[in-house]
Amino acid sequence: MRSLEKLCRFQVIAFFTMAICLIVYLLMMHYVQTSSTYFLKTQEVPATAFIPWLKTRPDRSYNFQISVDKSIHVIDDRFLSFTVDSSQIRKGLINPSLWDEKLRRIVKHLGGGYVRFGGTAGDLLVFSPGFRVTPEQDVMLDGSSCAYENGCSVTSSLRMTKKFSMTAENWKAINSFAEAVKMKLLFQLNVLLRNAFGGWNSTNAELILDIAFAYQYNIDWELGNEPNAFRHVFGPDMEVPPKNLSTDFTTLRTLLNRYSLYNASKLVGPDVTNPRDHDGSTDESNMTLQPDVYLSQFLDGGADVDAVTWHHYYIGRNATMEDFLDVNTFNSFISSTRRMVDIVKLRTPQKPIWIGETGSSYGGGAPLSDRFVSSLLWMDKLGVAAREGISVVIRQSIYAGHYALLGDALRPNPDYWVSALHKRFVGRKVLNITCFDEVYDHMLRAYAHCSKDMKLTVFGVNIANTFLGLTLKMNATADFYSLSSSLDSKLVYLNGNLLMLDYDTQELPPFHPVVVDMNELVPIPPYSIFFLHIDSLLPACLNA
Repeated sequence: MRSLEKLCRFQVIAFFTMAICLIVYLLMMHYVQTSSTYFLKTQEVPATAFIPWLKTRPDRSYNFQISVDKSIHVIDDRFLSFTVDSSQIRKGLINPSLWDEKLRRIVKHLGGGYVRFGGTAGDLLVFSPGFRVTPEQDVMLDGSSCAYENGCSVTSSLRMTKKFSMTAENWKAINSFAEAVKMKLLFQLNVLLRNAFGGWNSTNAELILDIAFAYQYNIDWELGNEPNAFRHVFGPDMEVPPKNLSTDFTTLRTLLNRYSLYNASKLVGPDVTNPRDHDGSTDESNMTLQPDVYLSQFLDGGADVDAVTWHHYYIGRNATMEDFLDVNTFNSFISSTRRMVDIVKLRTPQKPIWIGETGSSYGGGAPLSDRFVSSLLWMDKLGVAAREGISVVIRQSIYAGHYALLGDALRPNPDYWVSALHKRFVGRKVLNITCFDEVYDHMLRAYAHCSKDMKLTVFGVNIANTFLGLTLKMNATADFYSLSSSLDSKLVYLNGNLLMLDYDTQELPPFHPVVVDMNELVPIPPYSIFFLHIDSLLPACLNA
């Protein structure tokens, strides 16, 4: 009898143990799929599962036409580039470490452009090879709210003026990282190191250049960050008038010419802030000059730059879902870009124009800046920038802040995947694509480039909450890639398949297309991003 009781007890314990294990396993699987490590072994879903979705009847169709004979602009080889904020140097470049192999493998998929180390903190940085000086307070991430809104008093600005040091070890890590991820380093020098005569003190820059030259580091250069906002950010005593800054750039160009490795380096600037409409949302009263005026006077001073740079953010850190989806938010970038392009072309028509820093929201980004809704703005910005004549777009930032491409534990945010697909499919030659409908509401937005294999890539966004149809009427088939998700999600689906990096190697997953007939209307899902790689050879794309 006792033996039977013991056996029953054992069976009950074994049953509950198995039940607990099963529950724990199910909870772990749920966590893996929902909280998402974003680094799982890729489980491919057959593309045929997505085909019925293509039969959806759109609520409205848009008729587009492409000019096939010639391109309207050719973007730089390094068009899509990225930043690491200078504030990370202040923090020691340790979270994450630039030596982290996982970080390097993930970022390398975005290689081919620049990696810019710059920002507000760059104008507090002093190179101190032998020792480290740490400031008493944090320095804000770039795209700082102090440069864009009236939320920073002069008193709070003055607390941001403590200098900090960059060590030789930091400098080595920065250059090693750039080389490892196949990007060229674009480094911002501190323009607020001034001499007794009010000019730029180049002594510390010479120290940086000496060590860079000794190690043969391949670098392009900036001098200062958002100089039109110095008074607003750092206080009333921190002003550099535009013509003085122009002279400072000439000083730096002369210095670079002394080094055989750097006499051909690009020097770009002045990295002014975004020109904004005076609708009461932005207070520019504490700025030295409004950004477009500052840029004009800087160029009128004969600035010796290889490219003209400015920064752009759509909205602030308190932006709502409605702000992200407002068609006026999308269109505001077009007007800002045309304003800055006009200024540059009038004065230096041959100079390339770069967006030296950009994201969705300034001040470190809004809480929605790392969600799929922000990717609609990012995809549209890449299309508009190229079409309007911008040669390079530098995205803030690889990590740190809501607007980062990588989140906690280096998990890719949605904008990472948009960037990866853009790198894969979009070539340098920009084609003119227009909607010739009598009424065009800009809810379906499309852009055209020659692809990297000399064919055609059309990409864009649907910012409506219904299916919209795209018509091009071409005798060709296309590989169709649709990115979709919940607007407030950090997950991204490509043709219905969840995008994830390989857990062990951090390799990209295969991007499986669905083939569509370009003679037929192509339905574009609500709130989605699309790429069409079209099997057509156009005259404009030959020898692309």
